[in-house]
Order: sequence, then structure tokens, then C-alpha cells
Amino acid sequence: MQIPSAAKEYVPDFKYILHDLSQLTEDDIIGSEKVQLFIRALRAAYARDIMKEMHFILKLLNNLSIIDPSGSYDYAVIFYLAKVNDSFDFDKVLEIDKKLKTRKEEIIMSAAEKLIEKGWKKGRQEGLQKGLQEGKREEKLRIAKKALMKGMNIDEVVELTELPREEVLKLWDKGEK
Repeated sequence: MQIPSAAKEYVPDFKYILHDLSQLTEDDIIGSEKVQLFIRALRAAYARDIMKEMHFILKLLNNLSIIDPSGSYDYAVIFYLAKVNDSFDFDKVLEIDKKLKTRKEEIIMSAAEKLIEKGWKKGRQEGLQKGLQEGKREEKLRIAKKALMKGMNIDEVVELTELPREEVLKLWDKGEK
């Protein structure tokens, strides 16, 4: 799309700087504990072996809990990492928590329960949707059988039911005519 010359001075022109956090060494991750936690969480989000990072992340969360007892970061970081990284293993995170004595078990389990609950809801919705679709298909087949028995030709039944021609032909072959 061509921008009119009168509008060009009002259109922002941003340059994006992207950093590959996976390439950072341990010495590169510096700054406040909040900054280190942020960098490690982003780095762990798509890491192949997220459990390597979880050791450091749980330590940082523990240190931040001493500064900020509300634990506002704990749940958010654990939930985010569990949601975006398929290799996140709650049992292994609980083991790391136990070894480090960070006492994050309740928060870890809370994140696990929330994700399980979301999974159940999604699964139930998908099941209902599939059931509705299957019900619609069965209804279309019932209508197609009835139409064939009343003498409608195959093309008309296909148009009426929107079933594939092959399915209507199978009904016809079975004697649903």
C-alpha cells in the first residue's frame, strides 16, 4: 500500500532490534534479580531442556520472595512456562523445588491444576463440538435415506443434504431408494 506523501510524516517508522536470548552465556545474564528472572523465563520458554533453566528460575523466585513476600512473580512465571513449553514437567520442577528448599510446591501445583482445568474445559468443548457435528451428519444421512425412498434423484439429495456424492451413492446402493 502506497502512503500519501502528506501522511508520511505522521506514520511511525520503527526499527526492531531482536536478541537471541538462547545464545546468552551464564556470565551474560546480569542485572537485578527481576531482570535475570525475566531473561531466564524468556530463554526457558522455548528451550529444548527447560529443566536446566528451572533450577535458576526457582532460585531467583525464592530470592524475590524474600524481597517481595507477595510472591507475585511465582505463579505468573511458572504458569507461563508450563503453558508455552511442552517439555515442562511439573514432577521434575517439584523435585528441583524440594532439592533447593524453595517451598514453591503450592504455587507449582496451583499452576498445574489451572492448566488441567483449562484442558478439561477445552476437551469438553471439543467433544461437544464433535458430537454436534456427528449429530448433524447422522441427521443428514437420515434425511438422505428418506429423500431417496421418496424418489428424489441422487443429485437432488446431494444438493439438499450437502453430503458427498459417494455417501449418497452408498445409500442408494444399499437399497435406500
